[in-house]
Amino acid sequence: MARKSEKTLSGLKLNFFQWTENEIRVTIQNPHEGKKSLITSVEHTNRHHGKNKARTHNNIFNFFKEVLEANGKWKEIKETNLGKKRNLSEKDEIDLENKYGFIYITTNLENGMKYVGKHSRNDETYLGSGVRLKEAIEELGEENFEREIIAYAYTSEQLNHLEKMYIDTFNAVEDPSFYNLAPGGDGWYEKKEGVNKEEAC
Repeated sequence: MARKSEKTLSGLKLNFFQWTENEIRVTIQNPHEGKKSLITSVEHTNRHHGKNKARTHNNIFNFFKEVLEANGKWKEIKETNLGKKRNLSEKDEIDLENKYGFIYITTNLENGMKYVGKHSRNDETYLGSGVRLKEAIEELGEENFEREIIAYAYTSEQLNHLEKMYIDTFNAVEDPSFYNLAPGGDGWYEKKEGVNKEEAC
């Protein structure tokens, strides 16, 4: 009986680098496609759902960090407060010591509905400004909602891009389990019903 051949992928290039003190970015270059694929991040956190998932995520992060440290490519990054708003030109370098804002998910602890948004101020009590979300908070009370930061941004442009990306990834506008009515990003967007306007952050 002839042996079944196994397909192998040779020449695959993996690049990983420090993004923040708790986040490593990963890119993969597929030689057959010639394009880089981006794995957004490997975070060092226990917030991922399920103990096993969190442990696996942390183990991957720690492995990559050890490799970066061994090659002298890891540095301690001082955490600073949010809120230093400034417009950067394309020639400006991103300052990793000053976060511009973050992407968050607010969850209704009563029914599990969620809201994806962005915020650029250091406000621990901020839960979101979506129209439907604010109505739910007013009805149930802030104590029944929980916010989780899922990504940081270092420029206004990056914050807008990340918000759009995460809303698209979760299909939050179309999914009935989300409060989102707008695609996110910069500025104001029409409500889905075409009445009034809603700020997408």
